[in-house]
Amino acid sequence: MVEETEQNDTEAVEVEEEKITISKLTMDQGSLRLLKVRKRQKQKKPVFLQTDHHKKKRLKKTWRRPRGLHNKKRRYILGKGQIVRVGFGSPVAVKGLHPSGFMDVLVSRVYDLENMDPGTQAVRISRTVGQRKRIEIIKKAQTQGLKILNSPVEERGL
Repeated sequence: MVEETEQNDTEAVEVEEEKITISKLTMDQGSLRLLKVRKRQKQKKPVFLQTDHHKKKRLKKTWRRPRGLHNKKRRYILGKGQIVRVGFGSPVAVKGLHPSGFMDVLVSRVYDLENMDPGTQAVRISRTVGQRKRIEIIKKAQTQGLKILNSPVEERGL
């Protein structure tokens, strides 16, 4: 029995040595609360679509402000859809942040990782980076304890 526990302890130590610590988010309680508020707000936010996008094939499903004199959406007629307004926006303190709370930093070179703060910033590797340089960036980011937002499954084991 003693040998089995010693073997289990050594295996646990080996597994712990392989794990790389990724720093946790350092954010005050007010900002964390605002992240939750933003998440709830975005669930209630309607999808803003261009007027009559379903009638004409050439119209895209993106938002274009209605400007016509008789446009029913511009005149706030019920059932014609919502217009983009100030009340649908995110709180200013958390605007532009990743849903995890980290600030998103686009990285295309290993040098870009130099002055990053692991407590507030996370790495997003540019799509134009090749496989070899991507692996170098991932290794350097892991040694610094940075969170990688778009790391594919195959590369997470590095």
